[in-house]
Amino acid sequence: MLAQDAPPQNDLQALIQEVRTLRSTLDRTTFIGLRVQLVLHRLGQQQHAFQQARDIALRSESQLSFMKSRREQLERMVVEADQLKAGPENPRKAQFELQAKMARSEYESFPRQVQEAETASLNAQQNLRTEQAKLDDLNRQLDELEKRLAEISK
Repeated sequence: MLAQDAPPQNDLQALIQEVRTLRSTLDRTTFIGLRVQLVLHRLGQQQHAFQQARDIALRSESQLSFMKSRREQLERMVVEADQLKAGPENPRKAQFELQAKMARSEYESFPRQVQEAETASLNAQQNLRTEQAKLDDLNRQLDELEKRLAEISK
């Protein structure tokens, strides 16, 4: 009776092989699942970093645009004030001279400020491109993981 109850040796070997295959598949699946979680976490962080870089780049561009407009405005103010003070005697001549002096002073300091804003804007744009490249790389990794998961699930 015992001989009949014992499974044949071939069946036992097949069963052991099936268990090994299942264990190997489970190990691969677990590894890929952990890798997916890691990449998704990194993707979330990178999206946040990209968003911050984009916000900084937009603020830098806005500030640079404002400074260029302000410089043009100051230039017009200086010209107008010079024209008014050079014109016929005006009771507000002293006020125009003061306005011209203040506008000219601010205008003369603008080249340095505009240069700093341009540099900040260029740096922000470069940082944005770097963060975009990192984000693209993580998306590529996710695509690869998705393909591998599709292969495993077949």
